[in-house]
Amino acid sequence: MIGLHVIGDDIPELGALVAQQPPASILYLNPKDSLPYHAPITVGRLHYEPSAQDEFLADPIAGGRKVARDCIARAERCGITIWQGLNEICVDNRAWADRYNAFERARVEVLEDAGLLAGLYSWSVGWPMEDLTRGNLFPEWYAPLMDWVSHDHYVIGHQYWDENGPLHPNNYDPLRPSKIDRQNKRYWPWPHRWIIGECGIDVTGNPNNGWKARCPPGISLETWAGIYDTQLQEFDALMLKDRRVKGKMVFMFGQGEWSHTFGIETHWRQFKCLVTDPAEPQLPPESMIRVKLADGSIARMSLEQYLRGVVPAEVFPSWHMGALEAQAVLARSFARWRMEHPRSEGFDVYADARDQVYNPERIHKRTDQAVTDTAGWILVDGQGQPFQAQYVSKCGQVACPNCLGRPGYTTPSNSLGQWPGRACQYGMRDLAETGLAWQEIVVWYYEEQGIRLAHEEG
Repeated sequence: MIGLHVIGDDIPELGALVAQQPPASILYLNPKDSLPYHAPITVGRLHYEPSAQDEFLADPIAGGRKVARDCIARAERCGITIWQGLNEICVDNRAWADRYNAFERARVEVLEDAGLLAGLYSWSVGWPMEDLTRGNLFPEWYAPLMDWVSHDHYVIGHQYWDENGPLHPNNYDPLRPSKIDRQNKRYWPWPHRWIIGECGIDVTGNPNNGWKARCPPGISLETWAGIYDTQLQEFDALMLKDRRVKGKMVFMFGQGEWSHTFGIETHWRQFKCLVTDPAEPQLPPESMIRVKLADGSIARMSLEQYLRGVVPAEVFPSWHMGALEAQAVLARSFARWRMEHPRSEGFDVYADARDQVYNPERIHKRTDQAVTDTAGWILVDGQGQPFQAQYVSKCGQVACPNCLGRPGYTTPSNSLGQWPGRACQYGMRDLAETGLAWQEIVVWYYEEQGIRLAHEEG
């Protein structure tokens, strides 16, 4: 579902919309101390004039720290935890990219010390710049920041199209072929989550554009609102193809100087992209899991964040990627089963071998990639329910390519080291090295149990 880019602090329509169906994501420009609504993904942005942004980048480390401190001061009053920095900086050479990366790194460091998250870059539509000689962007320009920054943070981009809609070929600029599909892995290889901070109809980026100004002659604004809503739904479906995209905000909802052409608050009841028919199926919120840590405390986190600390703690990140991807699916499947069969009323899983080892200090970019590449995939039983995908380091089974019947992992209750019905981690490693894909590896040990792969949306 599309969220809102909100400008202004006295918008009665926002309360009415939220009362009918709270949006999953929302961005506030210059948020006030008291906000009418906090979405699961709520982003704050402070407005800086272009001249001020230039001054910040002239001394990027000092500038980044200054912007972070401004955000922290506002966060203490309004409670927003995700903060955008500068807006729509056009990076057209490596030196400028290095300066912008230094700004963002300084900003992230200060935000992290305050327990806040960053929305990085906030790319304008058509950016970052691409290298047309290789059909890609310049990844080396952004790697110094993206390889360093934690996956807890977000990347922000903007996506606009003309009156023909987001899928029309006219919206693919010959000089920037990925105008709509900016976050596609072909162009942006990092696994960090994405937020589309602005989307909608725009052509030249001035107050004379926006969906109202682009209304074709002879069509009422109400009819045109229905057409625009269809475009927004098409864009929403396009973004759902990349699970890294966690929020999409239509520009704009509120009282800004451009609201007479861009604002949708006067027609919000016509936009199904904002208020879905309750009879239609809804995507579930991002799954959360409760983990009991070694000190007895309970950590609540997203399932995907949990997996980032499980996969490298259960296998070696240096293993073949197919084995890491298979491990990610098994770990996700077991976690989903445990979430439906929790250890107790107060938590779902132990952070040790009683369930799965969870150690965030082991997080590694290769296992992060395995988690991202298999996002949403789990094993299910014959009834379509999450499967208790148990596994062991060495299974001792005759058919296992690693164990070949030799005793596997032993415990006081299993001195023979035979684990029928469980996957073998070293065996999965060997299967991956023979060329089997993770989709084949994850069902290999459970074949007789009628287990299959399934994809969960959300």
